[in-house]
Amino acid sequence: MSVSLTRIQQIVDELAARIACPVAVNDFALDLIAASAQVGEVDHYRVDSIMHRRTPTEVVELLRRRNLLRSTEPFTVEANALPEMQERMCV
Repeated sequence: MSVSLTRIQQIVDELAARIACPVAVNDFALDLIAASAQVGEVDHYRVDSIMHRRTPTEVVELLRRRNLLRSTEPFTVEANALPEMQERMCV
């Protein structure tokens, strides 16, 4: 089954509105596929991932150190896991 990038963006926007949090979708290489609009504060890791369409190296290394890159369960990365990083839920 194939899903268009337009439909993925719609899903991301709908989910962000529903949970009142920013949402991003990355592929298995951690390249950004779609990101919701953001209202309010944005940390520089999110900005970097959106601008470069890649998850910042510091974030990838944090996930690797915590053995989370292949997680099949949702998890939360706490605020300030990296300097000035906002909390993130990863599914």
